[in-house]
Amino acid sequence: MIFLNESILRDIGIYKDKLISAFTGSRDVTEILLGENAGETPAEELLFTRIFPYLEMDESKPEEVSYLCLETDIPSVPSRMVKNLRITVWAYCHKNCLNYSRAGYAGTRADQLADAAERALRNLQDLGMGNLRLESASYLSPAGSKYYGRQMTFTVSDLKVKNSP
Repeated sequence: MIFLNESILRDIGIYKDKLISAFTGSRDVTEILLGENAGETPAEELLFTRIFPYLEMDESKPEEVSYLCLETDIPSVPSRMVKNLRITVWAYCHKNCLNYSRAGYAGTRADQLADAAERALRNLQDLGMGNLRLESASYLSPAGSKYYGRQMTFTVSDLKVKNSP
């Protein structure tokens, strides 16, 4: 039953909140993001400083740091009852801080951050119907940029409209 006050797009914000919680709740994500400063910054202070619910790449900032950004969208509504959600995650770092080592991870800091982000998302419960599927993982290196990273795309199906929580 579809209620008049329900929105198909409501899940975009709900999913962003769940993804951000998964990232800020992951010790690996926060430690790879912050490096030596991991113990000094509370996880909730990462939002809009190092973790963004949209693609943020401000090269005017003087810091040489890492970022984790995400976006959600609905590329298709294949039936009256189901919608597909796409989650895009960008894990990128200033090129001067790509050299990083963490036990259990390999590659550059950007590779490790992308790996930690995927692991955090795999542990999410109550995210759509079925499993979150990694569709692609490509590199991100805008021409002339000081940053390098990974762009990952995930998909998950969910009910088109749900009752309000």
